[in-house]
Amino acid sequence: MALAAQRRLHLASALLAFVVGAMALSFCVATSNFAVADPAKTTRTKDVLTMAKVEGDESRAMFARYFASESNRAMFAVLGPLQVAGCAGAFLLAFTSARGLARGKLARALLAGCFALSIALAPLVPMMIRKGRLIDFTSRASGDPPEVRSFLALHGAYMAGDLLLLLCAAALVPLLAAASANPDRGERS
Repeated sequence: MALAAQRRLHLASALLAFVVGAMALSFCVATSNFAVADPAKTTRTKDVLTMAKVEGDESRAMFARYFASESNRAMFAVLGPLQVAGCAGAFLLAFTSARGLARGKLARALLAGCFALSIALAPLVPMMIRKGRLIDFTSRASGDPPEVRSFLALHGAYMAGDLLLLLCAAALVPLLAAASANPDRGERS
């Protein structure tokens, strides 16, 4: 394998490792934001809501959920383009370099899958942000109304795609790194 191809595989692996790390961090932060926003789970949130003079359990839940949601929206507005850029960069760097490698077909399929998923998921982020803001202060005292259920279905589809993207990218990182680190053993004879 030529040194240039080896470097492209190494850089593609690094880009995907960055995407994987950013996605894993975003999952943790998003989950933590809602845990912190739950007055039943976080005493400090209950105290802040009392100081803010937010009355009633449902109002308190809406108020706290709003701040958790806005924090997550800001993060995902950045993460979506980062996923596309990282997956596109990895695809452009490694797709032709993976040709002829052991597991090259698998690497190329995963590269194409990551790139396609990142593009397919990208328009869902602004849709979720818009729909999420519309339901921030929707009463859920009698259960989830249709607009909340619609948002949750969109969010579920996005999360399933995002998890698939994470798994594909995570599988590619060691595959590309191994091929770039062992150029002679990565090629088929």
